[in-house]
Amino acid sequence: MYGAQEGAFVAFWAAREVAPRGFTLIVTADEARAQECFFACECALGRGPVTPGDPASPPKVSWLPSPESCYLEVLSDPSVLHARMSLLAQLHFGNLPQVLVASVAALTRRTLHRAVFDALCVLVGPGVRFPLAELGRRLQEAGYARAEVVEDEGTFAQRGQVLDVFVPSLPSPARITYFDDEIEHVHLFDAQTQKRYLPLGELTIHPVREAVLGDPAGLRERLYRLADRSAFPSTKSRMILERIEAGEDFFGMEALVPLYHERLVPIADYLPAATRVVLENPDALRFAHQQMLEEEGARHDARIADRLLAFPPADCLLTGDDWGLSDFDTWRMHPGVPPDWDDGEGRVGDGGEGRVTELDCRLHVPQPAHGEPLEPLRELLRGHLDAGRSPVFLTVDDPKHSAIAKILEESRFPLRAPPAEEPLFSLLEPGTVTLRRGHLRRGYDSLDLPPVITEEEFFGVKSRSGTPRKGRARPALASMEALVEGEPVVHQLHGVGLFRGLFRESPGGVAGDYLLLEYEGGDRLYLPVYRVSQLSPYRGGPAEKIKLDKLGGKTWTATKKKVSGRVRDLAEKLLQSATMRESRPPVALSPDDPMILSFSATFPYEATADQERAIDDVLADLTGDKPMDRLICGDVGYGKTEVALRAAFTMVAGGRQVALLAPTTLLVEQHLRTFTERMSGFPVKV
Repeated sequence: MYGAQEGAFVAFWAAREVAPRGFTLIVTADEARAQECFFACECALGRGPVTPGDPASPPKVSWLPSPESCYLEVLSDPSVLHARMSLLAQLHFGNLPQVLVASVAALTRRTLHRAVFDALCVLVGPGVRFPLAELGRRLQEAGYARAEVVEDEGTFAQRGQVLDVFVPSLPSPARITYFDDEIEHVHLFDAQTQKRYLPLGELTIHPVREAVLGDPAGLRERLYRLADRSAFPSTKSRMILERIEAGEDFFGMEALVPLYHERLVPIADYLPAATRVVLENPDALRFAHQQMLEEEGARHDARIADRLLAFPPADCLLTGDDWGLSDFDTWRMHPGVPPDWDDGEGRVGDGGEGRVTELDCRLHVPQPAHGEPLEPLRELLRGHLDAGRSPVFLTVDDPKHSAIAKILEESRFPLRAPPAEEPLFSLLEPGTVTLRRGHLRRGYDSLDLPPVITEEEFFGVKSRSGTPRKGRARPALASMEALVEGEPVVHQLHGVGLFRGLFRESPGGVAGDYLLLEYEGGDRLYLPVYRVSQLSPYRGGPAEKIKLDKLGGKTWTATKKKVSGRVRDLAEKLLQSATMRESRPPVALSPDDPMILSFSATFPYEATADQERAIDDVLADLTGDKPMDRLICGDVGYGKTEVALRAAFTMVAGGRQVALLAPTTLLVEQHLRTFTERMSGFPVKV
């Protein structure tokens, strides 16, 4: 197909025209495009699992992430490894999503042979005789790490006749209960409460990483051959060999995956024969693939020059330009038109090379500075409705979704807002506007599909922030990078101690990496690395003047009790202040004012999850029935000013006056410039 511009069109077209015929793979040039195609397909097909209620069911749309370079000795992201292995399990056992999206980099990385993958899988269920010790050994062979408590994917723990394991393809850990050597029950359980909630008839436990020993017989020969080619010291080769044979983890092991296996294969070997492949911009795919091969080749040569172990790129990557997909039905989506296409009279021709579709992918309308900021959107939607079409408007977040829905309803547009789980195309009705949440930058106006308009396309493109849209709050110490040997840290339960380094130990028979903390009297605490979030930086003054707590002593408890008392006193004063404030009448404001919505859209960046939450909370305060009393905290550059801008503009739009206080003249002048620039074009005096 020619004329298929990048953006939502390729994904929407594939979701409607190709996915109903069977399992579909969409290939993009890079991870950013893969993510955008993923969101678009999810919007078109609906979120949620293929089979509702089945915990092992894959989502309707899956995304194959790309791992790190083959030649970077970095600590691989476990979530990427687990996502890739979970997808391999779904493909291997035929438990397929409707659409799989992958970049060239993700697709061309070689992986385990299917026979090796199958041999590493374990099937358990009630009534199956499978000795508990043997199951633990098989889990370790498949890459699972033994832990005291199962909270993370890819870990398992044993207590008596119970074994807990977190298989990445499941939404929560599974608990396997034994009676002698026979499995009695298998349940899913909540990792936080430890309560069982769903019995399973059977459970397939798949491997969680590729660096597992699939061919022990040839390991020694492969290692020494590679070491000779790389001029790698023999003493270090023997050390790596011993760690691999002992099943130990070590830094950089994921870069040596070809050591573990006789042969690695393309991801395409896992795809079913009836797979439909959609290539988005084949020229860009070939360019991205060639660029990746050149970069990996340069990294390989650099490692050889430094006398480090490095496999040839062909051992890790696919070097051919068909990416192993030549045997599948394929749709090639070109952004331009065929070279020999002649549109002499404004008609769409065949061009002699595949199908041609006419697209209009321009930005739909400009945004006026004054007057009715949403009138162009109304005009655009009316034009589509008058033509008997079914336009779709996509909003990024819930507040904007609700505000636009209210405005369109007040404008008497026939409107539908179907649940995000429902497939989009089955819900469209001619002459009706469909409002849906979708994190997309660009829509399209095509003869083949209902027109799609995005929030960003209408209100302006926003710069992407590196902060995830949604996720857990980051702990005080999110990684070991913040730890400095000899410096004090604070443990949630045991108080102030000194960090003495990272060690590999086997306390209680559980081998792993541990952080060593030293307390008063030389007492030592070994903390598993995955518990690093229990630590926070020491901020109590110079490190040389600290007083260490005693491990198991009462000093830390007494300190927390003293602080709690002071907090109670402060809370009492705040309560008295709040009581006085409650007696004051509130200011009634409306955040759905079109001018407020228009002002919010002028923010040139995508708000982070924390910003969105703070803005929502502040606007809820301003429109509530009680006076606002809220403190917004954040480091420099984290977006507090935007929260203040939204609150100030909302007050001004409601006919009120706003005063902003800052601690320095320089900061006042900076805020004056920022407020003046942002509010230019609006009837506001700063």
